[in-house]
Amino acid sequence: MHVGIIGAGIGGACLAHGLRKNGIKVTIYERNPALSSELPGYGIHINTFGKQALQECLPDANWLTFKEASRYIGGQSRFYNERMRLLAVHGGISPMAGKIISEQRLSISQGGIPLCI
Repeated sequence: MHVGIIGAGIGGACLAHGLRKNGIKVTIYERNPALSSELPGYGIHINTFGKQALQECLPDANWLTFKEASRYIGGQSRFYNERMRLLAVHGGISPMAGKIISEQRLSISQGGIPLCI
C-alpha cells in the first residue's frame, strides 16, 4: 500500500511517521517550498491526547527533541515568543466551573516542532 498525504504540517507529518512505523509507504505533498524553519511560527497547545499521538507516531529522536522544545503548562494558557520566552499567562481555573484545570497540556512554538519527514 502507498498513501499520499496532502500537507506537511503537524497532522500530515505525524500521520506520515505513524504510517511508516507500520510499514506503509508514504509520499507527502506540500505546496510551500520553504523549509519549516524558515516559516513564521506561532505557539500551539497540545493536549494529553495529542501528546500521546505524537509520542506513538514520532521516531524516538524526534520525540525527544519535541519534549525538550516544549513546556508543560498544566491548565494554564501560556504564550511564548519564538524563543520560548514567556509573554503572558492566562487562567488555570475553568471559567465555567470555577475548578482548577489539571490537564497536562504542552506549549511549543510551531517553528520548534521536530516532525521532519
